[in-house]
Amino acid sequence: MTPMTLKLINPLQDRANQHGLFLWVERRIAMASMMDLVGRNVKIGKSTITIKDDGNKTRGIVREVIKLRDVQPSQSLEFWHTLKKIGVYNTLGAKCFFVKDGFLYAIRSTNSDKYREVIMERDGFEDDKKVWAEQAEAYKKLEENGIPVIECRVL
Repeated sequence: MTPMTLKLINPLQDRANQHGLFLWVERRIAMASMMDLVGRNVKIGKSTITIKDDGNKTRGIVREVIKLRDVQPSQSLEFWHTLKKIGVYNTLGAKCFFVKDGFLYAIRSTNSDKYREVIMERDGFEDDKKVWAEQAEAYKKLEENGIPVIECRVL
């Protein structure tokens, strides 16, 4: 829940507020950590990740998040070397990796999970099934090597 505070600018507004004429409400958005994203709806911005509820209202913001593509080259070489050593360099790509406070995180979008379940039961789609199996194995390797994989719904 977000805390709500009443913000009145001057005494005349207080008098007007008594008669129900004015009401200023200021919403304060809670700061969140990367692990608060698990199982939530999120929207990824340039340097923030916003947590949304089912009504598309903001419930938290993770600030100072950098996409792996936008990290300085001197720092990104270390991360890419780690990903290549783990063996997920070519499988996942750069769009699911983020850096927060010097730590690497992987975000796995759960948008297509229901679609994947339906396709896995049917015949055909062998190429898609192979790619999804490789991605699942890559996410498992990341978790085994200490890189947190955050499963959430990306809007």
